[in-house]
Amino acid sequence: MDTKSESRLIPAIKYARQFILANGTRGLNIDPMAADLHIAKKTIYKVFPTKEQFIEYVLLDIYHELFTETRAIQLNDNEPLKCFYGITKIMFKHISQINPQTILDVKLFYPKVWREVEEFEHEVINRILDSFQKADNLGLLRKKFDLKFTADLIVRIVQNTFQPEIFISAPYSITEMIKIFVDIIMNGLMEKQFTFNFSDDE
Repeated sequence: MDTKSESRLIPAIKYARQFILANGTRGLNIDPMAADLHIAKKTIYKVFPTKEQFIEYVLLDIYHELFTETRAIQLNDNEPLKCFYGITKIMFKHISQINPQTILDVKLFYPKVWREVEEFEHEVINRILDSFQKADNLGLLRKKFDLKFTADLIVRIVQNTFQPEIFISAPYSITEMIKIFVDIIMNGLMEKQFTFNFSDDE
């Protein structure tokens, strides 16, 4: 899409973004959207021949914002775990804004967008792994864990557990929840002088 066309469609893109983030993609209707914005439907269909192509563009716009923010986080060799924390904060922010139905819609109906999401997930896992490996080289981490598996597990936990309704009902702000999650992952749940006894499993 050229710059001129994009500028004309900014109100429609913003409208669709807000709707999709709140409700998913299935209920988005071009007719009432165009009426609400006082623009002709043909203005949209001239650039996007189908509603699905328009929605795909909006979904990519939503996800590319996440990708850009995450890629802007720099890995500091002296404090490598700050990179992990920064990426986690952005993931929490994104998840708190997007309806779970939207994620399902992307997976089911928008394969191009889903491929980019999956590629980004692998990128995030590798960036967190880099952070952990540098921290491990500095002697900051326990030696018993497979760092690749741990990085993958943390990303899956964040994606699958922290849905928008959790942020709504939680007795904490998003910032506080991020700190609690990272504290438990990085520092554990128990006081430093205590350890959990796994002897019953032996």
